[in-house]
Amino acid sequence: MMKKVWVGLLLGVSMSASGVSAESVEIRDGVDEQSCRMVKQEMCSTTSRDGVAHCRQEHLKSAAEFGANRVVIGTTDQSDHKKRMANGLYTSVTKTRMKARYFACDETSQVRQPAAVQGGGKSIEERLLRLESLRQKHLLTESEYTAKRAAILDDL
Repeated sequence: MMKKVWVGLLLGVSMSASGVSAESVEIRDGVDEQSCRMVKQEMCSTTSRDGVAHCRQEHLKSAAEFGANRVVIGTTDQSDHKKRMANGLYTSVTKTRMKARYFACDETSQVRQPAAVQGGGKSIEERLLRLESLRQKHLLTESEYTAKRAAILDDL
């Protein structure tokens, strides 16, 4: 059995006491500091096989519990360790640690920016290349990739 450690509050419900559902929380590269307030900073630590995807899901759930609607992923570290099993042999275990900040952003003040400004001033091509790179590193699910790619192409 793999040991999971989660630093923070996890209740595992889809709707938090604050009324924010985990499905409505978005992972972003950054947020507008003027229309968003940082709610919490949390660390996920796991030895599950797909640690990055696991921590992303845990951060989404936890952010909803704290009433946040945006998650900005910070540093992600992975390290390999040897773990002794009951039979005396060793197995390799990958530990993933992912830090994230949770923000509550005012939806009404989020004005859509022109394509040149949106995405940090990067061109559409640069944004698509970065998105593809994130997908190849398994930092995005296929559905996240498809949705974000469509949003970038909408800026054309």
